[in-house]
Amino acid sequence: MINGENIVQGTNKILRVTIVKLFAQVGLTGKLIPQVFDEVAAGPPVE
Repeated sequence: MINGENIVQGTNKILRVTIVKLFAQVGLTGKLIPQVFDEVAAGPPVE
C-alpha cells in the first residue's frame, strides 16, 4: 500500500523545486529583458 503522507511530502518537494525553478527563470528573464529592449530600441533587425 502507498502511504498518504509520503505522497504529500513528495508532492510538496516537487512543488517547491518547481517554484524555485520558476523564480530562477523569472530572475534570469528579468535581467535579460532590458537587454533585449535596448537592442530593439537601438535598431530593429533587418529582415
